[in-house]
Amino acid sequence: MAQAGASGPGVALAARIGEVIYTAAWDVDAARDYRSLLLEKAAGFGRGPEHLRILPGLAPFIRPTEADARAAFEAYLGHLDQAETLRALSRYASLGIDLSVWPENKPIVIGEVAGTNSHKSRQSLIVDWIRRQKPYVRDVLRTFTRGGHRIIVGTPRSVADDMEGWFRSGAADGFNIMFTSAPDGIRDVVSLLCPELQRRGLLPEGYEGGSLRETLGLA
Repeated sequence: MAQAGASGPGVALAARIGEVIYTAAWDVDAARDYRSLLLEKAAGFGRGPEHLRILPGLAPFIRPTEADARAAFEAYLGHLDQAETLRALSRYASLGIDLSVWPENKPIVIGEVAGTNSHKSRQSLIVDWIRRQKPYVRDVLRTFTRGGHRIIVGTPRSVADDMEGWFRSGAADGFNIMFTSAPDGIRDVVSLLCPELQRRGLLPEGYEGGSLRETLGLA
């Protein structure tokens, strides 16, 4: 049972019946707090860590060298319809402003934001990030996908370091990879990142079970 939602009702539903839980966390401390809260609430339903897999979304740009990874990311930004991406993110997160028309040389400012019944957690995440970071529009495009998921750029080793840090610290059970291109993005994860994770013992080299449940190690 896959479910997304980090609002109050979303957490309650995940604690009661969710098994694969999708999130859009960008801050490791906030992700750790969310996972702890969810496991605490799940315990009230007689459920433990073996019943849930919390998978933050992650959009990686991976190349053998840091310079190549940065070049690939800059190429992605060059091909991106930036105005459309900013409009989509503004609507998806119900920001109450259109980031596509925000002045490029002015830090983004968000006042009171009307509550929404659509993507409450995504709204909270993006609004909180803007208020804390005081970013420019270009920073938004370099940090999030149009759906509000975290972007990471680096080598197989540096990306694996980031992922392992989240996993070891209890912020995530794994990751939901958000591919920004195909087939290149898929190929780079499979051929570059997966072997590095396997060398660290974080990803199996084969799967004995025939179901997704068995692959994820769910009860």
